[in-house]
Parts: sequence; C-alpha cells; structure tokens
Amino acid sequence: MAMKPQHTAALLLALAADALQIVLFPLFAWGGADPLDDGLDIFLAFVLFRTFGWDLAILPTALIEVMPLVDEIPTWTLTTLYLIRKDNARQAAINGAGKMPPRIIDITPPKS
Repeated sequence: MAMKPQHTAALLLALAADALQIVLFPLFAWGGADPLDDGLDIFLAFVLFRTFGWDLAILPTALIEVMPLVDEIPTWTLTTLYLIRKDNARQAAINGAGKMPPRIIDITPPKS
C-alpha cells in the first residue's frame, strides 16, 4: 500500500526532529537549547494530531520527549510509523481489503 502524502510529510518531519535531537545532543542535554527542543516537540505533536487525529500514542511520546536523556531515543519516528500502520489498517478495514468471505460449514447430522 502506497503512503499518503500527509503520512510521508509527517514521517519526514519526525525523522528530521529525531535527527536534530540526536545530532545536537550536547546542546540539548545541558539545557542550552531546551526551549528550542521543547518547541520542536510541541510542534511535532501538533503536526501528528493534525495528521492522524487524536491518538493516545502521541501523548506518552510527548511526555517522554520532555525527559532528559530519554528524548535521545527516536520516539517521534517510531510513533509516526506506528500511527501510519494503524491508519493503513483502519483504511483497509473500512475498504474491506483483506477480508475473507465467511465460510459456511454444514453441521446438520447426515440423513439416514
């Protein structure tokens, strides 16, 4: 299944945000750019909410990103990949893709 343009944009933003936070680790780790780091996290949470709607996976990710040192894990990228997969599964269920026709099993006793 091809990715939607908004999914691609959200994933690229998440990858960029995680890369910035990992590459600029010394700057973010010592509090020098904490407002920038937090602003980036708030912006990305907003983008994910706008792209995927309300989802409980976004809130814990935003809280994890506020914690020192733990925010060096690429949580935005992982969360975005999870949300893309979940959205694709929801769309497939709506469209009926991958749905197997029901099997009818005859359970009546044989006639004698």
